[in-house]
Amino acid sequence: MSEKKQENTEAEAVEEFAELDELREPDFDPEEEAEQKAEQEAADELLKKQAEISAATAVGILEAGLGLTAPNIDVPNAHKQRVSEKLAAVLYKYELTGLPGWLLAYREELEFAGALGIMGYGIVAQVKAAKRAEAEAKAKAEQEGGEHGEESESRVA
Repeated sequence: MSEKKQENTEAEAVEEFAELDELREPDFDPEEEAEQKAEQEAADELLKKQAEISAATAVGILEAGLGLTAPNIDVPNAHKQRVSEKLAAVLYKYELTGLPGWLLAYREELEFAGALGIMGYGIVAQVKAAKRAEAEAKAKAEQEGGEHGEESESRVA
C-alpha cells in the first residue's frame, strides 16, 4: 500500500509540475527580440513618414485654399514648415496617417468631391474677378468720359 501511495504522490507531483510548466513563459531568445525590435522601429519610422506626408499635404491644401480666397496674402515658408512639423507630431501621436477605416470605402468619392469643390470655387473666384475688373473698367471709362465733358457709352445707349 505504501507503494501505491508513493505512486499517487509522484503522479500528483508530475501533474502539478505540468501545470506549472504551462504557466511558464517561453525561453528568452535575444535574436527574436532584436528582430521584433527592428520590425517595430521600421513600422515606427513608416508611421512618422506617413504623418509628415499627411501634414505637408494638409498644409499644401490650406495654402491652396488661402491662395484662392486671399491671393494677396503670403505665408512665409518658415511658418508653413513649423505648422507642418507640429501637425506631423500630432498625427504621429494619435497614429492618424490617413482616412479612418470606415471612410476608406469612400476614398475616391471624397477625392472627387474635393477636386470638384476646388475647381468650382476657382471658377466662381474667376467669375467674380472678371466682374470686378469689368466694373472697374466701366467706372474708369465713365470717370475719364466725365473729365473730358463727353458722355459715356452707357448713357448714350
